[in-house]
Amino acid sequence: MLEANLQSTPIPEFTDPETTFGLPENLMINSTFADDAKVTVLNLWKHDLVLLMTATDENMPARRGEPPYVSGESTAEMLRRVSNVLLALDAGRTDPTHRA
Repeated sequence: MLEANLQSTPIPEFTDPETTFGLPENLMINSTFADDAKVTVLNLWKHDLVLLMTATDENMPARRGEPPYVSGESTAEMLRRVSNVLLALDAGRTDPTHRA
């Protein structure tokens, strides 16, 4: 049932997190989303970046004539940032002093 709702009504956070948040750190500090939702969005973002890097390696760039990202970073740098935010969220979950 949830899959049908996601397919019929795209949620910008899930379909294009880069446009919605700009940088992964912006999602991390966003108080609107629970940590589980943030992890889901970041994992989708990471998956998209890996696919983009693979396509670029195979000489199939996804973007033409545009800078790679708002911040002018490469795909690899954005992937590093997304991974770092995922690690930070995971550390916050396992830290016994962390309070929700």
